[in-house]
Amino acid sequence: MAFDWLPILVPLLQIEGGLFYLGHKVFTWKFEQTENNTEQAESNKWLIWAWTSYLIGTPGIIGAFLIQHNWIFAALEFGGIPMMVLGLRFARRGMSVDQIKPEMKRLEPILWVSIVVGIGYSLWYFGTLLNFTQLLEIGGSGAYLVGSLLQAKKQNGPAYRAYLIMIIVTGTLCGVERMFILAVQQVISFGFVYASYKKWASKQAGEQK
Repeated sequence: MAFDWLPILVPLLQIEGGLFYLGHKVFTWKFEQTENNTEQAESNKWLIWAWTSYLIGTPGIIGAFLIQHNWIFAALEFGGIPMMVLGLRFARRGMSVDQIKPEMKRLEPILWVSIVVGIGYSLWYFGTLLNFTQLLEIGGSGAYLVGSLLQAKKQNGPAYRAYLIMIIVTGTLCGVERMFILAVQQVISFGFVYASYKKWASKQAGEQK
């Protein structure tokens, strides 16, 4: 009888992807704490670590989603890789985040195409887009795209709220799919993103006084 690797592989993928994705959130939070308060080289160090951690964790996350047949989220993660690689490359050159983001925007169509492909394949595979898990994937992907668009327009407050919604939806999906390690990672990530949101709100309130 063939050995079933999935009970071992899925948790390993969750651990690998979850740890490095959590690292991405922690390093991003640290970058936002130091941005404008230290020299650019110092704050960029955290940005480099954030994108490096994201890229290392991506294979585990994509693998876990593919095994669970979460095609839309797998496509979303895959489509974000070119943007992260480009962002990391420019950050290592010492460019500021305001200089990097316009360059990353040029690759955003890849992300959109990836999501469309993911939705199309999910529709073909399941014969519908009305399964609860599919609706969660579509909702999470939509929240991510809305957050990206708002952030590009410098509307950081609404962008943070969209990202928080995405984390809640993703955590719910991971719980439904019994990927509990990733579900816990999403709960912890929510705390770091919320802390970043509160810091931004506090800064805005200070500037308005």
